[in-house]
Amino acid sequence: MKTFIFFLIAIGSVMFFACTPKTATKVVKETPKTNQIIESAEVEPKDNSATSGEEIVEIIPPVSRPAFVSASVQKTPCFGKCPAFKITFDAKGLATYEGKKHVKMLGTYTAPISGKEYTAILSAAQNIGYFSMPKTCPPNGKFIADLPFTITTLHFGNDRHQIRNNIDAPQELTDYENFLIELGESLKWTKVSDQ
Repeated sequence: MKTFIFFLIAIGSVMFFACTPKTATKVVKETPKTNQIIESAEVEPKDNSATSGEEIVEIIPPVSRPAFVSASVQKTPCFGKCPAFKITFDAKGLATYEGKKHVKMLGTYTAPISGKEYTAILSAAQNIGYFSMPKTCPPNGKFIADLPFTITTLHFGNDRHQIRNNIDAPQELTDYENFLIELGESLKWTKVSDQ
């Protein structure tokens, strides 16, 4: 009789635990394109109804990426007849040219600029490692007083970097400065003021 009662208790226990709702297991998937990890947390069933076969899907919001804000190139005056101007390319789709001294276009001008041109600016900056370059050229700060500065600025997301080039800049930086100037020269400018 004791064996029979023990046998009933064992069968009852197996059936009780077999019918108890289970928790969903933690699933971790890695997508090869973005290297983002997608996780679904352990979830308790809301009621005693069967949940097998149901798939738990977690929606992950898109990752915000920093956006282009502005880029500029400026030439400062010197003791001679050096051209002095500033060209700014901003994220609103507008470029601004300020001609100050010894240039054909004196005053303020504006021109439309496309997303393709923003991409070209960012690619050129990225290719030379702009954000990791020293803030002055030469890095030792021994400037030549009668030479003008070429000042470039790039504002991308929360990062803003400015380089003041007087002399002895790396060729990559000089090429980037010339790229911005040539891009400015290729735009169709409209005069907005004489100052």
